Amino acid sequence: MLNGKRLLPGEHPCYKIWTWQLYDHVHCQHRQVNLDYESESDMVDKFRIGLALQPIAVALFANSPFKEGKPTGFLSTRGHVWTDVDASRTGNLPFVFEQGMGFERYVDYAMDVPMYFVYRDGKYVNALGQSWRDFMQVRSQLMQQQKRTMNTALL
Repeated sequence: MLNGKRLLPGEHPCYKIWTWQLYDHVHCQHRQVNLDYESESDMVDKFRIGLALQPIAVALFANSPFKEGKPTGFLSTRGHVWTDVDASRTGNLPFVFEQGMGFERYVDYAMDVPMYFVYRDGKYVNALGQSWRDFMQVRSQLMQQQKRTMNTALL
């Protein structure tokens, strides 16, 4: 949905930015699972179990050996597509299984994943290659610069 209009897969404006990375993704249906947790250790346990079970889920739902009506050579074209989407945000996350995994470690990871876009004034602005951490640092620097400019103007 965008502005009350139901969109077909791939019609959303953000796909204009994603296209080079997610072309095949547009043609694959997928589902996301969100789990509640009651503590940091509960989150870590569920995260680890979820990641460990992903190959089993791919195997259970491996019902897409075709693309555009032709055999692809894969039992799960959908599973294969995700192996080549964007290594910085998909696939295995080995750090989840390391000692010390918790909220802070996940936030560190999330802050350094490259962004796709920033939504500004009703438009999707390309931010490919820039991490959230970089974005916030630049934004902070710009705000400091604006503050200095305003203070100078007030003198």
